[in-house]
Amino acid sequence: VQEAEHAAEEASHGLELMLMLTSIAVALAGISFAYLIYIKIPSRANELYERFQGAYQVLWNKYYVDELYDMLFVNRTKDAGDALWVIDDALVDGVVNGVSNATKRSASTSVAFDDMVVDGAVNAVGDELSWSSRIFRGWQTGYVQNYALIITLGIFAIISAYLFLP
Repeated sequence: VQEAEHAAEEASHGLELMLMLTSIAVALAGISFAYLIYIKIPSRANELYERFQGAYQVLWNKYYVDELYDMLFVNRTKDAGDALWVIDDALVDGVVNGVSNATKRSASTSVAFDDMVVDGAVNAVGDELSWSSRIFRGWQTGYVQNYALIITLGIFAIISAYLFLP
């Protein structure tokens, strides 16, 4: 088993060396060809362009991969976005605007109820207390002599009631 593994490693090294040398040879051939076409004989570049114009266009446009990607994926995604926008505009916005209008109507009803019933009751209690306090306001003069007179009259009334009432 170890001999087979060793033989596979040896074959692998030979294959790797061959692939490296091949890639270097292809790169050098490309560099040499470009030197000849663009530096040494520049008129030859135009001749090759005219002769292989179709292949040039395909290579220049990178095999039209970007155009194909746009057609298959980007434009379909835009179409889906447009369709979702129509749904959002018609359905979702309709629901949101409907809820908004219902909330506004409910709020205006609530404000009217609050103004008439709740605030009305509170204001009625306040008005009643204000009216009834006017009666007792005359008794509160702020003069100690008046308070002493009222206390004296009160004591006299209690004693009189105790003495003269059965």
